[in-house]
Amino acid sequence: TTTTTTTTTTAAVASPGNSKPIQFSDSDLGYQYVDLPENTTFLESLAHNNNYKPGVMYTAAQQTESDGTCKTYLYRLDPTVPDEPLKVVCGPLQASDGSEDVTIFGSSLSNTGMLYLCA
Repeated sequence: TTTTTTTTTTAAVASPGNSKPIQFSDSDLGYQYVDLPENTTFLESLAHNNNYKPGVMYTAAQQTESDGTCKTYLYRLDPTVPDEPLKVVCGPLQASDGSEDVTIFGSSLSNTGMLYLCA
């Protein structure tokens, strides 16, 4: 003879209609925004390391040029510098074959400031 026992556990969860919504603004979370150039078409990641430079981030942003080509530029983001929070470090980036059609899919910044880019 085989006996099967089924146990069902139900948890009471307040419905959204019965709960007050949680409201917060970006500043409550410490978020700040930096405007990227208008022609930016792809941005994958930000790299930062507080052991290198606290609060400073680096990102590679792909942009569509006026001739329709895509080129990627490396930016330094520092929201604590109100007059220039976004600064071009270099670009356009080039692949080892000299091509400027480079898409960055990841990045990492070491404690010593070495920036690793995955293309």
